[in-house]
Amino acid sequence: MNRLSVFNAFNKQLIVDLGMANEVTPDDALDANVATLAEALIAGAPQARKAAKDLITAVNGRRIDDVGICGTAQRAARQRATDEAQDGIFAVVEKRRPAWLLEWG
Repeated sequence: MNRLSVFNAFNKQLIVDLGMANEVTPDDALDANVATLAEALIAGAPQARKAAKDLITAVNGRRIDDVGICGTAQRAARQRATDEAQDGIFAVVEKRRPAWLLEWG
């Protein structure tokens, strides 16, 4: 089922307010918004993107409980301690591009 077409039957802003969608995009701006989102995803740190995918896979379909929350927090802490994450933090402070962006141009 095309989820986008389902939203046409509802108040689009309500769908966003309920957290079921991130934003409402007019048809004539869809291509530009998709390109912007793709560029933002590509600009992310490669190890962080992989860690995010792994986390989504690990928690998909599982109950939200203390064990899951603790495991997620531990994953986040490990990721923030990586060289890649530290470089990203220092890049912001030092107003420079992080190393992974230099690799991609």
